[in-house]
Amino acid sequence: MPPLDRRRFLAASAASLPGTALLAGCSALGAGGGGPELAVTNERDAAVQFRLEVAKTDPGTVVFQEDLSLDAGASESFEPDLESAVPYQVVVTTGEGRDGGEVTLEGGSSRIDVRIGDDVTVSLSSD
Repeated sequence: MPPLDRRRFLAASAASLPGTALLAGCSALGAGGGGPELAVTNERDAAVQFRLEVAKTDPGTVVFQEDLSLDAGASESFEPDLESAVPYQVVVTTGEGRDGGEVTLEGGSSRIDVRIGDDVTVSLSSD
């Protein structure tokens, strides 16, 4: 019998746990949630490939992670499940290194803006 890997496990358990098969291959941890929007914009003149990671600063638990590629001037949005009044570290990793910032969600914060230019800026905004 071949070893049991993640995909085989999820496929085998799909019959007994409805909806589990939909998770196979999902790379976003904690994605899909009703919290504030996480908007990423590439302000560079060229496409950029990067990893976007959001983690609770204490104890450092990753709650969202996605490998992305954005064309120059392009944006993409996500709705990770984030809690209010919790500090988060938002990190962008490119071939050039890691950069980011820390935000704490407050009442009225509806979006975390991540802008990738010469530097990476992270800010909160409300619509």
